Amino acid sequence: MKLSLVFILSLIILSCGRVENSSSQDRARYSPNMGGSAEFQAALAVLSAKCSECHGSWEGFTESEFVTAGLVVANDPTKSKVYYRNQLGPGPSNNMPDSGRPAMTSAELQTIAEWINSVN
Repeated sequence: MKLSLVFILSLIILSCGRVENSSSQDRARYSPNMGGSAEFQAALAVLSAKCSECHGSWEGFTESEFVTAGLVVANDPTKSKVYYRNQLGPGPSNNMPDSGRPAMTSAELQTIAEWINSVN
């Protein structure tokens, strides 16, 4: 009994001042300054501006997660969904953006293409 009480009190004292939850543990994953190449940061700014309303979860993706998710094919914009579906402009259900939303400009598409071409 005494040993249990000492153990519990020790845990309480040792954990004082430390707050950890899923948000603090995932801070690096969801930080807006996640790092990555300059091309990735530029593309992420475009994706955040044009796509976050519907695809907000992309903001936390790293470059490798875009590849793993099948959204980007390294060095091939035309096979990358992030580029290809936006290149087609509004229209059929596979194209982005949905009808009524502003499409990416040619400069924004070029930013996405430059990033994809830089992915290893």
